[in-house]
Amino acid sequence: MLALGAGAIASLGTIYMIGRIGNSGTVLVGSLLQSFALFAIPSTESVFLLEVVQVFNGAGRGMVWTTLLALSIRDVAPEERATAMGVFQAIFAIGMLAGPLVSGVLADSLSLASVFYVSAALSLVVGGMSFLRIVPGR
Repeated sequence: MLALGAGAIASLGTIYMIGRIGNSGTVLVGSLLQSFALFAIPSTESVFLLEVVQVFNGAGRGMVWTTLLALSIRDVAPEERATAMGVFQAIFAIGMLAGPLVSGVLADSLSLASVFYVSAALSLVVGGMSFLRIVPGR
């Protein structure tokens, strides 16, 4: 509940963040918040601290999700936006299936903590990738 609530509030503030630090900066800040939270989870020893960490995780996820979702349809003609949104959600669905599968294998072969550390590292990679100029002329 705390992560979802923080994500919803962060989503509302994302427009302000984009206006202040741009899309790449907003994705980076969100990724850093998520990475911090994911890295901290294995060493969290109380329910209260886990709740605090989940607030950071939710806020970061809300910022990243909202920004990437908006960017996925930004340059698409209005009559094709529903299709673009469908493609975005289909790719997201692949991750929703692959993530737990890979996490389960990783947890079984190494440890549960390794899942959080790898996820934190991947979140940092996403933040760094937000500064790549993949589309020419952007």
